[in-house]
Amino acid sequence: MTVGHYHGYPLLRLRPGASIAEGYRAWRTFTRDADDAMLGLAADAARTIWSDDPMTRDLIYVEPDENADDAACRNADSVCQDQQHDHFDFDAFFADSRAGQEDAYLEQGASVEAA
Repeated sequence: MTVGHYHGYPLLRLRPGASIAEGYRAWRTFTRDADDAMLGLAADAARTIWSDDPMTRDLIYVEPDENADDAACRNADSVCQDQQHDHFDFDAFFADSRAGQEDAYLEQGASVEAA
């Protein structure tokens, strides 16, 4: 979803006869319902199409931990009902993460130019 968000949720061809349709809703449905094999195809397609995007190098599957201590207090939207855990703000996380990647990319470019 993060890579799709950054690139505007475009059509992403996975293999002949399979793709993620354009748009947020199609990407959200795919990421929610796809099995491991389809998610792997999507990661491979993203790495191929956006090979210059540092985010695509970090695409891995992390299985949810249903035994986590905080799982019981969260509702379907992952918001803590006991007010014990901070609400995760995806937009703030994404902006911070992207800014850090851009800084690292610019620093790497500056060191290459200086050489």
